[in-house]
Amino acid sequence: MAVGKNPELTLRTSFTKSFKESLEEYGPDITKEDNDTDFLIGVKGKLYEYSIGDWSVAEVEYSAVGSGSPIALGSLYTSNNYKDIHKRIKIALEAACTLSPSCQLPIDIYTI
Repeated sequence: MAVGKNPELTLRTSFTKSFKESLEEYGPDITKEDNDTDFLIGVKGKLYEYSIGDWSVAEVEYSAVGSGSPIALGSLYTSNNYKDIHKRIKIALEAACTLSPSCQLPIDIYTI
């Protein structure tokens, strides 16, 4: 899927359509309220929070989702001066999974 000059528009339109089709075929029953799931998607140097609860897309500076999100956010705040974003993400996830009893590995990170 090509991302044009407006990544947010792509996420709201063609990405959402493809993602819904994939979830309907392979994922959880997205019609059930308790299957609301949030994702973080990075596109062209921007970060977006993406929720299948209401199919919303919001650009954010940095964020975290899930049960360990407060811990991950703290880690991201303290590592704000790191140049290597992959290292920041890894450290934040390790902190969340170490300190939050309901946050467990594995956590999927896809880079395209």
